[in-house]
Amino acid sequence: MRNKNILKLCLSLILFLTVNSASAAMYLIEPSVGLRTETIKLTDFSMNETQLKSSTPVFGLKLGLRSQLGVELALAYDYTSGKSEVTGSPEKSPFNHQTGSLNLGVNALGMMKIYLGYAFFNDLKLDSTTTITAFTLSGPAYIAGLQFKLFPMTYLGLQYNLNQFKKIKGDSFVGSDTLDDYFTKTDAQDYSVYLNLSF
Repeated sequence: MRNKNILKLCLSLILFLTVNSASAAMYLIEPSVGLRTETIKLTDFSMNETQLKSSTPVFGLKLGLRSQLGVELALAYDYTSGKSEVTGSPEKSPFNHQTGSLNLGVNALGMMKIYLGYAFFNDLKLDSTTTITAFTLSGPAYIAGLQFKLFPMTYLGLQYNLNQFKKIKGDSFVGSDTLDDYFTKTDAQDYSVYLNLSF
């Protein structure tokens, strides 16, 4: 039901932008590159905490529309890959984090943009090491961001993601894929600083 409501909202926003700016709509293409810092804390029922920390490159792409009023609607994809520190492990674990989201923003005269988003696809995969069994976290995320114009077509961006992981898959989690069945508390958030081009 929740996914259906989100889909209806997305379609309504797309229809609004299309109808109200059909003659002067601007198409947006925004590739980006930056640094993403992530922290994930998983607390089990014995109050043992597993923490994952990383700072790795992030690559992104946004495709969307901008209305005459400066309202923007865009589909965004971000990809991060690297190695993460894990509590109790002497070695870093390879991982990747992919996020697909819908962003709604307001462009202030081309000098600054504020946007909010909802990630409908959000997967973090941690690979196995000699001390860690591979697992995948998945669930939605809430997004907030700012962009500041530096030069023509070039922007500096800041983004915050509040990850709401609900599912976990892996060889050590075979009884259920519900994260709350294994952990009493999950705190997962990340910050990104990036440069993007706007066409």
